[in-house]
Amino acid sequence: MEALDPRRSIQFATSPRHLAGGGDPRHITQALRAAGWKNLSDPDYPHVVHAFLDDRTPRHLLAGFTTALAATAPVQRPMASVPHPHLVTQERSGPQGEALAEAHEQRLIAARAAARKARRGAAVQTQRTPAPTAAPAIARRR
Repeated sequence: MEALDPRRSIQFATSPRHLAGGGDPRHITQALRAAGWKNLSDPDYPHVVHAFLDDRTPRHLLAGFTTALAATAPVQRPMASVPHPHLVTQERSGPQGEALAEAHEQRLIAARAAARKARRGAAVQTQRTPAPTAAPAIARRR
């Protein structure tokens, strides 16, 4: 799917969201990269995201995923990118053009700042943790 430039497309609030299609995957991959994630996928498909959840997935990630999946709020989609147009309702709403692009850029800036703050916090925590000392040898009597 060719990504649409948000400055040149009109966005519509589309519902139900489970029939709205995947949308522009750059909204996910750009935010993940801004937060410090690395793209280890096939370089020919840099904007594809696959998620695998299992019993080792942290609970907060499971909660966030299921909350987003069950949300009833409409999602923003251009008119031409909906796979089942006869099954969804679309209403023009939300920021458009430059305002939409600026809102996305602000989300990326916030993600970068949060990632920097988390990395600094982890570095400080690592520096504060004292190195373990060797336990004193216990003399044994025979």
